[in-house]
Amino acid sequence: MTPDNSTNIRVSIDDPVNDQGNSSRKMHRVSAEALMQNTREIVIEYQGSDYRLRITSNNKLILTK
Repeated sequence: MTPDNSTNIRVSIDDPVNDQGNSSRKMHRVSAEALMQNTREIVIEYQGSDYRLRITSNNKLILTK
């Protein structure tokens, strides 16, 4: 569910790129900067569940349910 104080954003998706492990598989690339929009944590809703994507103090991405 989307919390009442959340903001829906649009993110541009680049042209598909080859998956490095499988040259026949195409994947879309989205920059983390476009997703995060100058914040350190966002909530991604997927199939009715909320997932948190955050940037750690070591600048790593962590996705948790």
